[in-house]
This record gives sequence, C-alpha cells and structure tokens, in this order.
Amino acid sequence: MKIRPSVAIVKEGKLMLMKYIYGGVEVYNLPGGNAEEMESIAETVERELIEELNLPIKTHELLLVGETHQISKNNSVLHLVFDATIINGTPILNPEHTTALELVWIPVNQLHTINMYPNVGAILFNTETIYVGNIKQTWF
Repeated sequence: MKIRPSVAIVKEGKLMLMKYIYGGVEVYNLPGGNAEEMESIAETVERELIEELNLPIKTHELLLVGETHQISKNNSVLHLVFDATIINGTPILNPEHTTALELVWIPVNQLHTINMYPNVGAILFNTETIYVGNIKQTWF
C-alpha cells in the first residue's frame, strides 16, 4: 500500500486544489505527493508544495486518514490529509514537477459537488473521526 500525504489549505472559506483532466473529466486533487527515502510525512508535503507550487507551508494537525483501492490496477493508497498554512508567497504551478492544469480555490461548502482525489470533499471538514476507512472513489 502506498502512502500519500496531502494538505488542506483553506483561505477565505475556499480550499486550494489542483485541477487535472482524466478521461475527459475534471478532477481536483489535494496538493501532496509521495515520500522520498528517509523523508517524514510532514517533510514530504512541505517539499512537494515547494516543488509543485513554489509555496512554503507549515503542516499542522492530521485531519483525515482514509484508503482508496483501485482493484483493476491492484493499487491501494493510504491518504493522510493534514491541515496546513502558507508561510508566505503565492502558489504558482511548476510544470516541471506537476501535470496539473491550474490551481483553483473551491468554496468549502461546494466540495461535495466536484470530483476529487481522494474523494473527501463531503467529509473533509464534516467528520468527527480522523480515520474514515475506505473512501468511495470514482476512477476516471
């Protein structure tokens, strides 16, 4: 099982997401990525946001833990979503480190209406438990 840490950065009631097109469908990812050798989870997301968005951040508490399972590709991922804040600067996509098409800010109260990976829009800020188990994920 892979481990994918990501961050939830909220500003003025909007969540920062990265927009992709998969199979002709808009899909929004929480910024994050995969750990490198001997790297902590916090170091991973902090590095990934510098690389992909030129954005220094500070990670805070763990908001959510959940799993996705793509049986057709024998792929399971454990998602760890942390609260985070921007230290300074404005996010700018770096095409050398991401295939995202753009960075968007989606109102938190509209997250349940979009395609997300991981698909946590309806529960990210509305769950009383950190571990949510299997995330019902649509694959595109």
